[in-house]
Amino acid sequence: MTYGMTSSSKQIVMPVLLALVVWATAGSAVAQIGRDDDQATFTSQHQVGVRLGVWSNSGATPPDRLIDTTNSIEVTTDINSASFFLEGFFGYRFTSWLMGEFSFGLSNRGDVVTRDTQLGINDVAALNIYPILLQAKFYAPPLLGGKLHPFVSAGGGIYYARNSIQVTDEFFFAQFREDSETDFNYVLGGGFDWPLASQVGLDFNVKYMPIEFSEELVGITDYKALTVTVGVKYLYTPKKQ
Repeated sequence: MTYGMTSSSKQIVMPVLLALVVWATAGSAVAQIGRDDDQATFTSQHQVGVRLGVWSNSGATPPDRLIDTTNSIEVTTDINSASFFLEGFFGYRFTSWLMGEFSFGLSNRGDVVTRDTQLGINDVAALNIYPILLQAKFYAPPLLGGKLHPFVSAGGGIYYARNSIQVTDEFFFAQFREDSETDFNYVLGGGFDWPLASQVGLDFNVKYMPIEFSEELVGITDYKALTVTVGVKYLYTPKKQ
């Protein structure tokens, strides 16, 4: 497992976070001037929804074939440079310009086929990555008369990856031939919200995930990625408000 950030990462992230806070604080003051009732409603609402988009690999790529002669293992991979990304999320509105968001995502990178040449066992596994993230979203003044609400986001969480067997010649003890890795790291992003009605909205979201495992998974440790998604969300205000 990898914990925390390297010194070079901190040198990049800390100035970015400071700039986000300053920009969002200034934007919130401007946003108070002349906003209409619909905009005021959106900027007080919580959000829950789902996003679908593309996971684009920006790190290393697992080799097409790996051979472990010591353990009589042959591995062939079909790992895509891009794949679908699915993400569910909940956003809690603290102020008109600040929201906290919890999200859980899934990306299937492709298939991994393992053959034990000594025992004659074949396994077909799926390489899945699960980002579990907590972020702060900083909203700037709205655009197009309040129709678009741009934001930037920063946070961190757990990146869990698992090479999980789907089909095998030998079912018993198959879990011992699976593998997984975990990384605790940051995430940066941005995009915009587009409220369509009082309780329905869309969003466009881009995130950079600098995933780096401490041990190799399918021959590599560098799983950095960029995700681009479009989401649909339910907007609501708690009854107590």
